[in-house]
Amino acid sequence: MSTPILEVRRLEKRYAASGILSRSRAGLKAVDGVSFAVEAGSTFGLVGESGCGKTTLARALLYLDPPTVGEVLFEGTPLGGLSRAGLRGFRRHMQIVFQDPNGALDPKMSVRASMGEGLANLGVPRAERERRTAAALELVGIQPAHAGRYPHEFSGGQKQRITIARALSVDPRLLVLDEPVSNLDVSIQAQIINLLLDLKSRLALTYLFISHDLNLVAYLADRIAVMYRGRIVELGSTARILDSALHPYTRRLFASVPRLTGERIAPKMEGDSEAGDSSRKGCRYAARCERGELACHSNDPELHDAGGGHLVACLLPEKNDQGG
Repeated sequence: MSTPILEVRRLEKRYAASGILSRSRAGLKAVDGVSFAVEAGSTFGLVGESGCGKTTLARALLYLDPPTVGEVLFEGTPLGGLSRAGLRGFRRHMQIVFQDPNGALDPKMSVRASMGEGLANLGVPRAERERRTAAALELVGIQPAHAGRYPHEFSGGQKQRITIARALSVDPRLLVLDEPVSNLDVSIQAQIINLLLDLKSRLALTYLFISHDLNLVAYLADRIAVMYRGRIVELGSTARILDSALHPYTRRLFASVPRLTGERIAPKMEGDSEAGDSSRKGCRYAARCERGELACHSNDPELHDAGGGHLVACLLPEKNDQGG
C-alpha cells in the first residue's frame, strides 16, 4: 500500500488546569489518543457536534497549536521533528480554511496584500506573487481586478472564496476544511461545496473535511470518523457508516437529522459536547448510553476492527441492523 498523505498517531492535546474550580489537576484533554490516516486524493470526513475537539485536532495536526503527545506524518515525514523553518516549508503543502472568513481576513488589508503575505513569507518574488494571486482568485470565481478591494466590500460567500483562494495560492496538496460553509446561507453553501468539488477534481487535492453536518459529510466524504468528547468512536467507509453504524452515539447522531435530504440540523445534544478531564474512567458515553452495562463505566474501549476496516470503540457495538 502507498504511504498515506496524512497519518495521525495517538495524538493528544492537553490544556493545563487553572483556577481552584478546575475539574482535574491533570488538566483537560481536548483531544485524546486520536489516530487515523488520509489517503491521497480522497476526502476524509470528521464529524461531531460543537465542542467535541474537531477544531483543536485540526490546529494540532497542522502544528498551529502543536500536539501535547503523538505523531503527525505528512507523506511519511514526522512533522514534530522539523525545525521551525522546516515546518514552515511543509505547511505550504497543508493549508486550512476556517469557518469564519471574517476572522481569517484582516479588515485593514486588501485582498492582494492578504494573499501576498503568505507568499512573501515563503520567499516568492513580487511578480510571481501577483501572478499566483490572480490565478487563485480566478479559480474561485473572484475577478482578479478586485484584488485591491478590502474584505468589507465582499459578501460572506465571496470572502470564503477568497480564503480558499489564499490557501490555494501556495499550491497545497492537502486542504483542511474546518466547517467551511456553516456560517453561510444555505444557497451560498451549495455554491461553495460545488466549488470545492470542482477544485478537488481540477487540482488533484486531498480534503480533510470537518463538520457537524452529517448530511454534508456523508455527501462529500469517502471515509468518515465520528468524534465524541475528544475521541474517535467510529471510523469506516461512508457506505458502512451510513448503512451499518455500530456505535450507539453514531446511531444517535444519524437518528437526529434527516439523512441526505431536507433541512440540515446541527445535532446539539445537551451534555454531549463537553470535553472530558483526564481523570475520567470508563467509556465517556456510558452515562448516556441505553445499552451501557457495568463494565462500560470502568473500561474505556479502544478502536478495534469490527470487520472490513470498520473501526468502533465500544464494548457492546450495535448489530448491523440499521435500516434506511
